[in-house]
Amino acid sequence: MGMFRDDAFLRRTTLVTGFILLITLVILAVFFDKLPRIIPLWVTLPWGEGQLAPMMYLWILLGLTVGVFVGNLVLGRLFFRTPALSRLFVGTATLLAFMTLAVVVRLIGVFLV
Repeated sequence: MGMFRDDAFLRRTTLVTGFILLITLVILAVFFDKLPRIIPLWVTLPWGEGQLAPMMYLWILLGLTVGVFVGNLVLGRLFFRTPALSRLFVGTATLLAFMTLAVVVRLIGVFLV
């Protein structure tokens, strides 16, 4: 893929995103059995049962993040002639992957510390 050969930013950002997603996957796999069956995932809702979601939603969150990452890589490839747009797509995926990792680490920290 010429996209990565020609642009060091895209290459580094894609590697960082893949590494973040891998770390998130490992953390979820290691601590999944230790989490309660229902977790407070929807923290923007009022306090109470409305915030709770099955812990399986963490896997769905990771899957959606991987989907956005792959989709943004495809879009970045399509718009490679416009470097700013291509970088925006890949950078957004990196930000989303980092936010997903932060949510997973925070939830595990709440229940295991």
